Amino acid sequence: EKLYNSILDNYYARGLLDIKDKDINSRRYWAGNRFEKICHRAGLNTKVTARMEEYIGGSKEEFVHRNIDAHSEFHTVIKALGTFRHKPVWDILWCVIVLNQPAQHRMDELREALDKLIIYFDM
Repeated sequence: EKLYNSILDNYYARGLLDIKDKDINSRRYWAGNRFEKICHRAGLNTKVTARMEEYIGGSKEEFVHRNIDAHSEFHTVIKALGTFRHKPVWDILWCVIVLNQPAQHRMDELREALDKLIIYFDM
């Protein structure tokens, strides 16, 4: 049985988002978590089949409007993040948070991306 639901959860629990400061480790985790929720609402998370049951509440039209709003918010966030070492910052967030892949040698890039999310979300 898995102990953690995601790579981000694992990094947070092991204190790898910031190895020296638990407060920064926590803020980075919650910023990433907030980004993950935006991606989930926009339907960007990988899944085998789409399930409307996940979005119970309201009509199909309301679901579509919420989805469009979440897509718009996602694009606003990734545009605001900019670049890190001539690469789009959102790329590492996509790999770790949406695709649930380990950052491996890109941990510094992930930390920088999460710091930019903290600033964007004013956390």
